[in-house]
Amino acid sequence: MKNKVIKIKEGASVAPYSPAVRYGNLLFLSGQTADANGTIEEETKAAMEHIKEIVEANGSTMSDIIRCQIFLRNGSDFAAMNGVYKTFFDAEEGYPARFCTYNADLYGGLLVEIDAIVAVED
Repeated sequence: MKNKVIKIKEGASVAPYSPAVRYGNLLFLSGQTADANGTIEEETKAAMEHIKEIVEANGSTMSDIIRCQIFLRNGSDFAAMNGVYKTFFDAEEGYPARFCTYNADLYGGLLVEIDAIVAVED
């Protein structure tokens, strides 16, 4: 049986993309950011809240996240970002696989962008 690509649609965005695309039992989230500039803690929390909202709207939980990619404007923000990021997961269940890089030139001068791949049930 061929898997169908399902494009999750939301309101207007600054570019032509879907916030998430489902293929089979995988949900691929586009990079999520804060809606406005703030501290690294504020922006990380906002990005993770957006991720949580999309994940839960598609019938999964944060524990179902398989992998995240994190783009930071400044490497010096790593520890502060990490402190907020980890609060969205249950340490006993384990964390997703992760990629993190810095010196990213993020849209609008934002400090962090995070995407995710999520396992979803039929």
